[in-house]
Amino acid sequence: MGDIASGKKRLETAGLEFREEKDRVFVDMVVFDSLAQKAGIDFDWEILSVQVPTDQPPKQWMYLPAILLLALVIVGQRQRKTVSS
Repeated sequence: MGDIASGKKRLETAGLEFREEKDRVFVDMVVFDSLAQKAGIDFDWEILSVQVPTDQPPKQWMYLPAILLLALVIVGQRQRKTVSS
């Protein structure tokens, strides 16, 4: 969507204009040969939702609980083996 700027400026740079009707938002104008047209956005589409990226921790942090759980299972199995013998 371009450089960091206000939301309205970034949408205009992408070639989009909107209109509001009774608490509903519609695409009013798509500039010819703009990023919006190349993305396949068309006139009079209703905007139902907006996706915003969120900050998330790195996925590698999930390895830590998995390794701890595996270690817990190994310790439990070793204790069970020594008690059984």
